[in-house]
Amino acid sequence: MKHRELIERLLENSNYEGKKVENYGLLNGKAGLCLYYYVTGRNLKSPEHTQKGHQLLDELYQGLTPQIPLDIPNGLAGIVLALSYLIRNGYSTGNINVVAKNIDCHIYRTICNAMDMDMKDKAAVPMIDIFLYVNLRYRDMEDEDERWIMRRLMIELMNYIYINRPETFFLEPLPFSMQYPLCEYIWALVQMHRMGIERRRINFILREMHYIVFAQRPMLQANRLLLAYVAALVADELDLPEWKEFADSLCRSIDIKYILYKEMNDKNIFAQDGVIAVYLLIQAYNRLLEEKLFCDEHELLHRIEKSSAWERASREKEYFEKHRSLQGFCGTILFMDYLKK
Repeated sequence: MKHRELIERLLENSNYEGKKVENYGLLNGKAGLCLYYYVTGRNLKSPEHTQKGHQLLDELYQGLTPQIPLDIPNGLAGIVLALSYLIRNGYSTGNINVVAKNIDCHIYRTICNAMDMDMKDKAAVPMIDIFLYVNLRYRDMEDEDERWIMRRLMIELMNYIYINRPETFFLEPLPFSMQYPLCEYIWALVQMHRMGIERRRINFILREMHYIVFAQRPMLQANRLLLAYVAALVADELDLPEWKEFADSLCRSIDIKYILYKEMNDKNIFAQDGVIAVYLLIQAYNRLLEEKLFCDEHELLHRIEKSSAWERASREKEYFEKHRSLQGFCGTILFMDYLKK
């Protein structure tokens, strides 16, 4: 059975058995499935897929409550990013700033309360998700008062996370994951600098951080690749040659085949912690620097298609339900469609 047919049959079976997706998030829940059906409907010119996207979109709007977590993978921030994508790309109509206004206010109040309570270790890493979200939302905002508020929140988060960073902030994730707090934070700083926000403060933070950052040599080569990418971003945006030298030094110790076949097992195919993440990082890195990293797309596609993750999903319901959304099998199918174009 082809991969798309297998996953969509398993999705239907889960619904029939009363195991509907309760998670509303972008990477692990209903928002990710909604994107999958809309994008697949357009790619395949399939009204059936588009109709399922409509149904999930209605469920998303009806289910938005303050009880949903705030983060991107499972919560409100990810849902708003999904809705923004759908509206911006013509899958849905409306104004994202109207849709997101109450959610933005709820996130603002919650985060300000957390900073006022000085939650430190408990709040620092989850706050990075909101820092990323605020960076992305700010670009869509049209009302100057709302932009001013979001800008202030962005600056407060930048400083709060840096000052209250836990001891684990600089540690690489084991096993590999795109949720690498140090790299997420640096990426967000670069986006702020591009928007002309607090450039002097950002320069100061990066100068102060670079002594610790440049001492990093992640054990996993996949984590080295992620750190090399954000270092290259800094070098490109702020014109800091020492950051480019650091990125180059990391890349000289990276073997892509070793990552794909030694560091990652047969089932590591997904977009947040698998071979798809590695491919996306390579493409992003190559857009920045003249010295290119190479990844054979046909070999990568074969690696994904032959993974035993598909067979495991067909026989283990719990495994499938954990990996069914955008971070899992649905995102993997969209990626395979992209490579086959």
